[in-house]
Amino acid sequence: MSIASSPSVLFDCDGVILQSNSLKSNAFGDVLEGYDPVLVRDFVDWHKATGGVSRFFKFARFFRDTLKVTDWEARTEKACSDFGDIVSQGLRSCDTVPGFEVLVAQLRARAIPLAVNTGGAQDEIRIVFAERGFAPDFVEIFGSPTTKHDNMAKLKDQGLIKPGTSYLGDSELDFELAQNFQMNFIYVAYESEWAEGARMTEQAGGTVVPDLNALNTAFA
Repeated sequence: MSIASSPSVLFDCDGVILQSNSLKSNAFGDVLEGYDPVLVRDFVDWHKATGGVSRFFKFARFFRDTLKVTDWEARTEKACSDFGDIVSQGLRSCDTVPGFEVLVAQLRARAIPLAVNTGGAQDEIRIVFAERGFAPDFVEIFGSPTTKHDNMAKLKDQGLIKPGTSYLGDSELDFELAQNFQMNFIYVAYESEWAEGARMTEQAGGTVVPDLNALNTAFA
């Protein structure tokens, strides 16, 4: 099914709407500067392999499970705050993925409902989208600390996931969510850090695109 005939379209954010994957990967390393560089490198590599998982979960894993410190909750809270300070500024200025604005305009012209489900902080991304003028295009903008799975369930309850719904993502978690909720998965390779994304998507019968410009031909 072409995205142009989807009853609704859901978007991940980082690497799909905004060119922010590398921004966030670098921010994880910056926040943990001063800790064992080998552990930090391994942590950032793990982060890249687990796109769509919230910063809260990831920093907690580093302090609680890797470092095994007793004050892991306080360190996690501080790290999340520092991370947010770095990222929120970057999200306000980073480029969108090529073709995003045109694609949204064409979907809106067909009155196709749009929503965002991101692993990023919900309050943060709603503010950024409002400031950048994106918010009115989306019926819902969901993020962490609620998990992407639980947010997807809320979208389904609201009638925003129907047979034929398309989900644009760039991580293995996005791929799994599309399968679990029986959506058509479109893998956006442009800034993805998921090495097996194209291969696994094609094997499952999904669609692989280099950026969002590739989807705009569906409206020609």
